Amino acid sequence: MLKELIESGFGEKEDYNCAEKIIAGADAVYGLGLAPVCYKLLGAFGNGCGCEEYCGAVAGGVAALGVMFIEKNAHQSQEIADLTSDFIKEFRREASRLDCASLKRLFRTPQEKCRRVIVMAAAALDKTIAEAGR
Repeated sequence: MLKELIESGFGEKEDYNCAEKIIAGADAVYGLGLAPVCYKLLGAFGNGCGCEEYCGAVAGGVAALGVMFIEKNAHQSQEIADLTSDFIKEFRREASRLDCASLKRLFRTPQEKCRRVIVMAAAALDKTIAEAGR
């Protein structure tokens, strides 16, 4: 679902970064009901939080899980920690790393930029959500 949306070029026209593509795409596919300002919240996570550290696409996926599975707050959620862990494990199964600098070296191209990484994050999120029964 999200994977196919990202593969179709979602977010290119809007010039979304990796984190924005995942959260905006998840909003569109999973009907999260987010206000556009929420995309801005995730925007700062792009380019590995601006310093090539933690992958922004993964941060966007974690945020989408939070919106979907936390009712009031994380401490009261029975499943959010496990779902987040499952998502990250699934992403790492394909990408092997979580840091932006390494992911760029392995997967970024001048033509597609980080599209491959974003697609991997989208696929991992789709799988995690499907396995959670949503």
